Amino acid sequence: MKGVSLFCIILFFFAQHLHAQSIKVTLSGQIKDAASKRPLPFVSVTLKKAKDTSFISGTISGDDGRFKIADLNSGNYLLEFSYIGYQPLIQTLTVGQLSPVLELGSIELAADPKSLNTVTITGKQEEIRLDKKPSALRIISVRQVALYWKL
Repeated sequence: MKGVSLFCIILFFFAQHLHAQSIKVTLSGQIKDAASKRPLPFVSVTLKKAKDTSFISGTISGDDGRFKIADLNSGNYLLEFSYIGYQPLIQTLTVGQLSPVLELGSIELAADPKSLNTVTITGKQEEIRLDKKPSALRIISVRQVALYWKL
């Protein structure tokens, strides 16, 4: 009887230990312009392993600048943010198991002065001439259509 009780207690602690290791973390935050503090929509967010920079997951921010990456295991990561007209930002990130949600708060991207130069697009449309020659027009009846298609 003692052996069964001891086995049940060991099994309970082992199950708790396994459950504690299987906690998945959801990463979230909001991306804003560093100067105006306005949310930036459609920013590319990429999560990579810190060890070998292999791709883990990715998403884009919503209209309100918020992003979310779910089902992360604990470990060390690189979080990359990129957006046209802004300098890319890379943050190191350590994900633990203390909480199922890791809120990063506001992430601010600085404008890239090199990519903000003005661009002038010029073009020339070629002249289009319409042919004004009369063309022959033939009117056929429904019966002729039926005979042609053998209906």
